[in-house]
Amino acid sequence: MTNLEVHSLPLEEIEPFLDRRRYSGFIPVRLKVDVFLREILAKANDFLPSAAGSILMDRPLERGRTETARNLHFVAAFGPHSETLLGATVDVNRGVVGHVYRTGTPYLMTDPEHDPNFYGHFDESLGFTTSSLVAVPIRIERTVCGVLELVNRSNGKRYTKKDLDLLEIFARYTSVFIENLLDAQRANEMARRDDLTGLYNDRFFHHRLTEDLIRADVTGSSVALLFLDLDNFKDVNDTHGHLAGSQVLKEFGYLLQRTVQEPGATLARYGG
Repeated sequence: MTNLEVHSLPLEEIEPFLDRRRYSGFIPVRLKVDVFLREILAKANDFLPSAAGSILMDRPLERGRTETARNLHFVAAFGPHSETLLGATVDVNRGVVGHVYRTGTPYLMTDPEHDPNFYGHFDESLGFTTSSLVAVPIRIERTVCGVLELVNRSNGKRYTKKDLDLLEIFARYTSVFIENLLDAQRANEMARRDDLTGLYNDRFFHHRLTEDLIRADVTGSSVALLFLDLDNFKDVNDTHGHLAGSQVLKEFGYLLQRTVQEPGATLARYGG
């Protein structure tokens, strides 16, 4: 393996790109995603030595927007000026990476000058010359979430269809890793949640309260605790049945999460 210098966004800046499921506002299973992405690029370069390479991902919060308002973000890269690329964005309607993201199909480019999908903005701004490129989609649960690309074969030759097929293997491996991470995250989070309301359960509430009290004692800060009770809730069960009562609790939990947006606030169902 060569001593390739691969850069990535810090872990805390990559985690929002994985916020793709309900209740996944943080990553309780703190796997080194940043390290993994750098290793993927390094291994891809071992098999297909290239002058540059990168991984771009979309932001889940942008998925509700139209395509004209969505971007791909550089989360890992190697090659000239790779550090300056981190965090930079590409409109999903521009360039080869945008085409791969929109269509979900791999792309082999051997003639940038005559390729309708080539976007020369980064070449111009970084003083780089792209002569050949391979790019493949990264998927999560069959939905494209990013693109893996390599630029300019180190031996001076153009990339081939065989190179493209090989890069697809790395993209699939990346997809499997991210899906496994999200599954582990979801299982971890479900153990902390109340099945009905989606709020944290009382066991996790006591754990978090203890942490907050210790932190407040050490830092000299304060802790606020608020208990909410649903008046006449027993009457709902008695009059309309327990299914209706369960629906009330479910909707109350949903409204509480939508209303309380304070960072660090722990919303929990206490008791039965």
